[in-house]
Amino acid sequence: MVVGERSAALNSDILNQSATPPGPGCWEIKPNGGLAAGSTIASVVDPLEKRAPFHDHHHAVQFYGNDHSLFRTVSGFLSHGLADGHPSIVIATRAHQDLILKYLRARHINVSKARQTGSLVVLDAHRTLDLFMDGDLPDADRFEASVGQLIADTLEGRRDRVQIRAYGEMVDVLWKQGQADAAIQLEMLWNMLAQRYGFALLCGYAVSNFRKDTTGFEAVCREHTHVIAASPSYLASAQPRAAGR
Repeated sequence: MVVGERSAALNSDILNQSATPPGPGCWEIKPNGGLAAGSTIASVVDPLEKRAPFHDHHHAVQFYGNDHSLFRTVSGFLSHGLADGHPSIVIATRAHQDLILKYLRARHINVSKARQTGSLVVLDAHRTLDLFMDGDLPDADRFEASVGQLIADTLEGRRDRVQIRAYGEMVDVLWKQGQADAAIQLEMLWNMLAQRYGFALLCGYAVSNFRKDTTGFEAVCREHTHVIAASPSYLASAQPRAAGR
């Protein structure tokens, strides 16, 4: 499949329960920083299969054109992990929280039980930002003491091979507020945390943030190992970051 084509081979069990392919494809970042043609969203939502070592760094980004496409990807990403006994964390705006949980229920996830047992942690994006932002930039120590501690607490007492799946849109909140530098620094902090704990992370950005900002789009891509774009044209000039860097 040529880069830019929509994949007809998407994993419908994970991403979409209808017969219609769920929108744009996913491009995996190769070690040389390029985009691997033929990758599908299934490679994003199922990083737990056939991995060596098990706890690899996995950081994907969804550039979404509408909320439905975002919630479909996020719910598939999280529900697949929850169904296999892996905990999930959602850090989203209040409006998005409710709809993400609705989509999870539609995928037969017992959201109430998952939250009661600590398998599903849901936090407000704005309030979480308040825990570690220092003026216009994130503070690394405060990020470690808040988000880093959350990851550690979620893993505590669980089996060795468990892997957290986390979805976050704090970076999108920052970008919409005109704090692009803070968003990129936050992505870097997430990367350091993900490399240490080996969790799978999915970020969401409204593609409207980048209508006239290809430089910002490229900067975001460089901080991720997988890219899901609302339109293949957004990938034409991007030079994403090599996996594992």
